[in-house]
Amino acid sequence: MFFLRLALAAALAAPASAAQPILPEVPQTGDEIPVTEDFFPVHDPTALDARRRTIADAVACARPLLAESVRASGMAGPATDLSDAVCGNAAPKLALLLRWRGLSADLVDNYNHIYIASREPDGVLVVDPTIRQFFGRRSAPADVPEIFIGTLLELKALFARNAESMTWTPGFDSIYFDASRIQNMAMGPRRRSMLAEPRSKENAPLWRYPKACLPNI
Repeated sequence: MFFLRLALAAALAAPASAAQPILPEVPQTGDEIPVTEDFFPVHDPTALDARRRTIADAVACARPLLAESVRASGMAGPATDLSDAVCGNAAPKLALLLRWRGLSADLVDNYNHIYIASREPDGVLVVDPTIRQFFGRRSAPADVPEIFIGTLLELKALFARNAESMTWTPGFDSIYFDASRIQNMAMGPRRRSMLAEPRSKENAPLWRYPKACLPNI
């Protein structure tokens, strides 16, 4: 009993460990909002460009962890990466990580493709973590980034510049605007998996995100 009391006293005197970072909730409203070209306005180009840089910083930090998690999914074999057709795996993960950073991130789904819209009063940006799948995957031109972050006009211009390398024959609109809708509930299965199996090969990299990328963690 004496040793039990000593152990209890030591435990009470020890400083509390840092709390486990709280995984962002999945939005419960706003799903099924239609997404057309009008969904992506630019109201304040200067402010929107500043936010693009903030998102780009967050994505740059998240990218190696996202890539590790997507590779662990094995959706396109043992060498799966963000150039493969893995939007259904990559986009919900990146949306959760961006929300963890306090940034706007809504999933857009049209059954051909899933990508992210970042909505703020100054405008709306497209964030597409698997854009290279439409340009030959690993053989995509250097002009096509691994993760696209930009306005709709910039996205259209990118497709126009690289039209000869495009491997998705139905075309641009079928990728981004063919009956597209906000589908944030698609983050739910990944969030539940992260909570249920935090140490799995696919989820463990995502749990490292707060320590690696969030201030004051």
